[in-house]
Amino acid sequence: MAYSLIIREVPIFTMVANRVLWASLILWVIIFALKVPLPNLKEWGSLFVMGILNNVIPFSMIAWGQTHIESGLASILNGKTAIFTFVLAAMLFNDERLSRKKGLGVAISFIGVCVVIGLDAMRDFNIRSLAQLSLIIACMSYATAAVWARTNIKDIHPIMAATGMLSSASIIMVPLALFVDGAPNYSLSVTTLGAMAFLSFPATAIAYLFILPRTTSSWEREPVTSHIISTPNGCYLGCTSFGRKAALYSLHWVCFNCVRNDHY
Repeated sequence: MAYSLIIREVPIFTMVANRVLWASLILWVIIFALKVPLPNLKEWGSLFVMGILNNVIPFSMIAWGQTHIESGLASILNGKTAIFTFVLAAMLFNDERLSRKKGLGVAISFIGVCVVIGLDAMRDFNIRSLAQLSLIIACMSYATAAVWARTNIKDIHPIMAATGMLSSASIIMVPLALFVDGAPNYSLSVTTLGAMAFLSFPATAIAYLFILPRTTSSWEREPVTSHIISTPNGCYLGCTSFGRKAALYSLHWVCFNCVRNDHY
């Protein structure tokens, strides 16, 4: 829901740049306070790729998508990250094969995506359809990031991994925001400033501190866990704050649980 509040006053790239920049600065303070070892040059390259896949692409796609669709629907589509992760992992790793039950859950969930998007959107492709497609691209980017993390950053300290990818994303997004959006607007409402602070600190920096340290034994937990948590929250907040209808969102969430329950 924070995206929906911010994009009314802040351009997309500027919003994403602020999110990754301030979150990375907070994490750097923690890195130095805890004396976490820094990565080598090769590991920095892997973190740079991770920053693109896990921050630059999905954050930008989600932000743009929410300029044309409601936050609850965006949360549901964003929750498809787990599905893409399971499928991609099954294709690439021998120890991540889809079970029969999990495969059924994946199929049901993809059907749920079609139901939520709607047949009209599939027949008459418009800007709203493109916005929903941008959320699917974000999910695919998150899933690719999870696979990349398993093979390339598994030996890096989790907090350093989060700091490195957010810093890498900042290196890309800050110049891009200045070039595309121009100088930032400092005369923002209190609501927008509060939403931006929430997006950078609790929703990004603090979230990584709580989630990523648990990923050392299971590479895919971060994208799966975070999106399982965020999907119902986004639906609820979108319905209560913006008056969205919740019935279809709740029905789709039941379908999503077929995969989640089998995985955990």
